[in-house]
Amino acid sequence: MVLLTLTSEKKDSENFEVYYNSPIALDDSNYEVALIGCNIWFSWYNISHEYSNKYLRYRNGRDWERLVLPDGYYNIELLNYYLKSNANPVDFEINEITSRCVARLKPGHKIDFSDGKLHEILGFEAKVIDQDKAEGKYPINISKGIDRILIHCSLVENSYLNNVKSDVVYSFVPQTPPGSLITLNPNPPIYLPVREKRLIQSIRMQITDQNNRLFELNDEPVTFMLHLRRT
Repeated sequence: MVLLTLTSEKKDSENFEVYYNSPIALDDSNYEVALIGCNIWFSWYNISHEYSNKYLRYRNGRDWERLVLPDGYYNIELLNYYLKSNANPVDFEINEITSRCVARLKPGHKIDFSDGKLHEILGFEAKVIDQDKAEGKYPINISKGIDRILIHCSLVENSYLNNVKSDVVYSFVPQTPPGSLITLNPNPPIYLPVREKRLIQSIRMQITDQNNRLFELNDEPVTFMLHLRRT
């Protein structure tokens, strides 16, 4: 039985590798591994310069202006709060029946969703909106497609993502608000076969969404605890 604690540096904490100066020797037995604990900050963004969706161009009745949103994770309430604090003429709400975002504009005002990609997470088309009330064409995607978090461990085999062999050791849906520390202690832990048969020289840990896409944790460290045991 071996307890493995892996802590990332701040940089690239969503994809890091730990190398062992003295490799972990495995005897002739088969081994299995499980995630028994981890700490991950809810630090990824849904609005960022990286996504080109931090701009809102609007006409204030006479002139076109461009508002730049700070990088961060916004829900509709927080987005409205920031917009109102900057005297913006648009207010967003959610039509819970259709799962669409609704934009309400002051009379004579316009917003131009063709500037940048903010329209993508709000479900609007990339065009100018000049109605007092307009509903998005598509369902709102405020999470930017990140609905489930997958934790990958290079030791793992016999895990599958859809019909493709994978190294996912655990997955979860965040239950805490953005900016908080996500603490996981799987109970019971799920043990999976280990691919190495003789030596463990390094372990790579990755965090992706349900579509296997890496996303940035913005330099917040993560810690994983793995339990390695004979079968």
